[in-house]
Amino acid sequence: MAVIEAAPQVAPPARRPRRIRTAIVAALLVVVVGLLATWLRIGLTNHLATGSTFATDPQAETVPIGFDVGEHTPVVVVDPADRSNDGLWSFRNTARVPVTVRAGDITEIEGLQHLQLFTSPLGDAADPVDAATLAPGDKVTVGYSYGPGCAPYADAESISIDHLPLRVTTLGLSRTFDVPVRPIVYAFRSDYTPPATCTD
Repeated sequence: MAVIEAAPQVAPPARRPRRIRTAIVAALLVVVVGLLATWLRIGLTNHLATGSTFATDPQAETVPIGFDVGEHTPVVVVDPADRSNDGLWSFRNTARVPVTVRAGDITEIEGLQHLQLFTSPLGDAADPVDAATLAPGDKVTVGYSYGPGCAPYADAESISIDHLPLRVTTLGLSRTFDVPVRPIVYAFRSDYTPPATCTD
């Protein structure tokens, strides 16, 4: 009687290649997410530091009589002839990548009348720019004018700000930052009436 042997069973193909592909895709996703997070962190972080160079209004008083200076010595003008507190601040790029700086929107900041960027550290009128691209460690000078404008104020009142709005673009991402400065103060020793050129 003949004996018929059963054919040996063939094992199914291993699924290792698919598992390898899944691991590769997961690793790539981790890398992409990490790069995206780094891009957002760098691009949306303020990298401007207040520089050491600044100029104050010629009519500024360092410590006016009866004025509470608080934590930081302010830059104060009291009833100046030109009705504004004018000065210059420099700002330094602390990032490891270039940033582009522009003046921010000043319409919502009471008293801030003008912001102007300069390429010169002294803010020469001949070199104003709309935007300045700063390499790591480079500085830009920002001129400001601050005053009461068309709002009335009473004797002994004052207005002040402790920051300047600057629009910064880093790695293609733009955001406006309120960059801190020494307090800029406009004080009144008499009632202030807006000029006739003001309209309702």
